[in-house]
Amino acid sequence: MAVKTDKFGNPKYMDKFYDRTTAEGVPDHNTIFRYSRDDNVTQTPKTVWSENFNYIFPTTGEQWFIASDDVNDNATGTGLRKVVLFYHDSNREPGFEILTLNGTTPVGTVSTDIFRFVALTPNPGFIVGEVGSTGSNEGKIYIGTGTFTAGKPENIYGTIVPGKNVSQVGVDSTPANRQWAIHMNFWGVEAAKDCIFTFDLDLGGNGIFFNGGDFIVTAGSTIVNWPYVIQILPGSDVRYTARSEQATSALAFAILFHEMPFPLTD
Repeated sequence: MAVKTDKFGNPKYMDKFYDRTTAEGVPDHNTIFRYSRDDNVTQTPKTVWSENFNYIFPTTGEQWFIASDDVNDNATGTGLRKVVLFYHDSNREPGFEILTLNGTTPVGTVSTDIFRFVALTPNPGFIVGEVGSTGSNEGKIYIGTGTFTAGKPENIYGTIVPGKNVSQVGVDSTPANRQWAIHMNFWGVEAAKDCIFTFDLDLGGNGIFFNGGDFIVTAGSTIVNWPYVIQILPGSDVRYTARSEQATSALAFAILFHEMPFPLTD
């Protein structure tokens, strides 16, 4: 079926796309939540994740490796034993693997064409498959490529911070033939003081920013509604970037996506 257009040539479905309520009626539609956290947001803009530098997307599909910086995260250990990795290959097609940890020793994926770490699918991007007696990962889990040093890879594409059991990496990528309508709710987590966060979407992951504005977050936990809805096209990469007015602050947020086919046909 052809895409219906108005007299200006604009797809008629765009009204439905941008309406967060009627989007529920779009065929083959999923509602997805994305969680990200950074306990060290500073006055310099940076990707919202556990590392102190901006996330860098891979340039090619390849085999990835997983390890922990703690020896207790292994197949029979007291920490995290198995994880499920969801990813896109170089054709932006989804895939997943169950990986068994071996402490600080890297364990490779079966696939040799992993291109994007998937943080948003009907399942989280990097979830606990099995844990030992402590009930969570005891070390920091890394997945990436290059030389590993004490469980940490040269090129980091995903992490699980100790005790969290799930990744909270502020990046996303859309699969082939799927688009997103994105809108947000934030909650700021700040132990001692109020702060103002400046939040940006780095569309394409290459420094082209959509400025989401400044959000006032009070000490403790504050809900902030983001007033915009953005269309993210298939095969796109997004980094969530934040800075704080405080020297060091913490930020946690949830993003709601509507995922649907591209193009829509009615």
